[in-house]
Amino acid sequence: MGSGTIGLFCAAVARAFGAAKVVVVDVLERKLAFAESFVPGVRTFVPPTTKPEEGVDPDDVSQATAARMVDELDLGDGADVVLEATGAEPCIQTGIHVLKSGGTLVQAGLGKARTSFPVVRMSEKELTVKGCFRYGAGDFELALQLMREGKVSVKPLISSEVPFEQASEAWERTGRGEGIKNLIRGVQD
Repeated sequence: MGSGTIGLFCAAVARAFGAAKVVVVDVLERKLAFAESFVPGVRTFVPPTTKPEEGVDPDDVSQATAARMVDELDLGDGADVVLEATGAEPCIQTGIHVLKSGGTLVQAGLGKARTSFPVVRMSEKELTVKGCFRYGAGDFELALQLMREGKVSVKPLISSEVPFEQASEAWERTGRGEGIKNLIRGVQD
């Protein structure tokens, strides 16, 4: 879930490690178009972007979105693993609902400190839920190995590179969803 830098890297690494089916989900179609060029054989999905009507439970919308994903993407009983990289409550909820029984949710996206979570559904499906914050021992070497072997490339992700003095412009572009990774060079002496 999510086609920002983290979501795209997760998709690329999943493919590099042999995932048979990789799906990237985002509300921005231009980012999904990039995902299709960045990750070989990736499938993409655009969830609804409108807020639920008054009186409609947002979790019901997430369940309907998950059902549509399973159907349109031929996920059978659901996804084995969801790597949630947005931190957005509807995405977290949809991620839980799209998983098959016994599946795993890896929560990498950081959103609000507290969020509504379909804990009953998680328990009914006997899901494994894992938190993820940055990286662990050995991850840096593994990342370098994947790049060295040509399984993952970072260059296509770099949308722009600006001097430190233009940092605010880069942040504004990022805030508007322009580009994938807008790099800001450090202060030069």
